[in-house]
Amino acid sequence: MSILYQNQKVIRHLNLNIIARDAQNRQGVFRAELLKETGKTQVPCLKITENGKVEWMSETVKIIEYLEKRFG
Repeated sequence: MSILYQNQKVIRHLNLNIIARDAQNRQGVFRAELLKETGKTQVPCLKITENGKVEWMSETVKIIEYLEKRFG
């Protein structure tokens, strides 16, 4: 099972409305933002915006744990 599929499976299971962005396009604005904010272009990556604060999470296991804890 691929890493991306694992995240998508949890997102579907929890019925979450998460916007997917293309960070693979080398000229893309989302890849540039990811690189600027995290110093990496690692995907999958979850951008969490809450109470005016932004947190980036790029480890699949951590993303799944966060989603299940927060929304499960």
